[in-house]
Amino acid sequence: RNGPGTSHRIIGWVLRGTKILVLETKEHGTSDWLRVRLPSGEKGWVWSGWVSGR
Repeated sequence: RNGPGTSHRIIGWVLRGTKILVLETKEHGTSDWLRVRLPSGEKGWVWSGWVSGR
C-alpha cells in the first residue's frame, strides 16, 4: 500500500517467500504496519501479520 493502513491504496503485491527489507514500523490503530523495500527497489507498506521471520 502507499501508506500504513487499509484506507491507503494498494500499489502492488508481494509473492510468498519474497525477501523484503523492513525500513520502518508504524502502529496504526490496533495493528502494526511495515514500510518495506522489495528486491526490485520498490517501497510500500504491508500489514505485519503477512510477514514472517522478522
